[in-house]
Amino acid sequence: MTKAILRGLLGIFVLTATAALTRAEERQANQPYVVLVGVGQYADKQILPRPNAEADAQALYDLVTDKSRLAVDPGHVKLLLGSADSKRNSEPATHKNVLAALHWAATKARRDDLVVFAFFGQGAPLGERTCYLTSDSTFKGRDKEALAAAEIEQELKALKSQRVLFLLDTNFKGFDTGKDPAPELNVENLYKEFLGGKEKERNLTGRVLLLANNGLKPSLEADGHGLLTKVILDGLKGAADKDGYEPDGVVTVHELVEYVDKQLPELARKLGKTKEEREQSHIVLEGLSSHFALGRNPAVSAKVQERLDKFTKLAEDKGLSKEVTEEGLNLLGRMPKLKAHQALRKSYQQLADGTLQPDDFLAERTKVLESLKYRPADAKAFAEKVLNAGQTVREEYVKELNLGEMIGHAVRGLPAARRDDPRRRRGEAQDRQGDEGSGAA
Repeated sequence: MTKAILRGLLGIFVLTATAALTRAEERQANQPYVVLVGVGQYADKQILPRPNAEADAQALYDLVTDKSRLAVDPGHVKLLLGSADSKRNSEPATHKNVLAALHWAATKARRDDLVVFAFFGQGAPLGERTCYLTSDSTFKGRDKEALAAAEIEQELKALKSQRVLFLLDTNFKGFDTGKDPAPELNVENLYKEFLGGKEKERNLTGRVLLLANNGLKPSLEADGHGLLTKVILDGLKGAADKDGYEPDGVVTVHELVEYVDKQLPELARKLGKTKEEREQSHIVLEGLSSHFALGRNPAVSAKVQERLDKFTKLAEDKGLSKEVTEEGLNLLGRMPKLKAHQALRKSYQQLADGTLQPDDFLAERTKVLESLKYRPADAKAFAEKVLNAGQTVREEYVKELNLGEMIGHAVRGLPAARRDDPRRRRGEAQDRQGDEGSGAA
């Protein structure tokens, strides 16, 4: 058993280390599904208003339907608001409509289709879980009129997509009970509906949750928007296109998260009027393979496309192999993570621009690919260390673990590098202070 796992680990590791980065599937005609919900004013006066909630949803609608950016067909965007917006063809943000829109996205989206769900509004405790207050909700009747966490969880069971972004700016204390005691909030159950419910059933592959804060306080505002929305809008317009040595014309979800990590705390410190507001922090929860594209950076994308066209013609004229042509299209179209692949991308750029001759390029390519190969002895030593670590964890952990599955997840997770973990712990620690602990941890 151990030898079989070792051989498998060696095979997976060598393949991971030497394979060229490919994103051909992202160039296929995948169909986005976007649901944007914003409720600013509630008829029930017990539910506090959210002045910028509808403006947040409307601004995101304008951005995702912008043909120079995300370019989502309006027929694949559901905009649900507390007040009518005929210009954007909105629907009332009622319990029934929001649930139907969520069902539409969850059941229609395929594995590689982009799914975005955003909710801007108030929430409240509902038994041991929570609910999201829709335009027809009342606080006292929320058990029947609000969108329950359990309903969201049930709908998301059908979701096959592995390119999912949840944007949530919800205050689960956004109500006034007057002299009556406020219902208790079980913070341990916050956001489980987006994580797959029970821990053993969770599959976060390709899912990213961006939370304005821990959900127990109003979020800060900037330029007529919630602070999270303000930063997201700027990032998706091109400011987040920062991976590698230059912008590549594509904003990925990872780049957006990195941008939010840097910009939102700085703005909070600048705009906050109290110590608590200045320390207010967003929370990010990510699964593996969270590096999918969200939209284009128009300031760069035209230049990138021009170079892709030049390379395509050159590849045909010079008779470049299918492997080299496909690799070139991948690397020229998206900035790779690895430094070696970035160096190879520069060579492809020089080839497309005519400053590097094909023979010299092929020699450079061979040199880069050779540098990615590991000696068998080094690969074996690495494999043995990973195997020993996995066995130690399995022996010491309180639950029974499958060693083969553990090692497979570890190796596949290498490219992701899980660099977000320290940041997530910091955000969670801040939001757990005092009585305002977060269950999103």
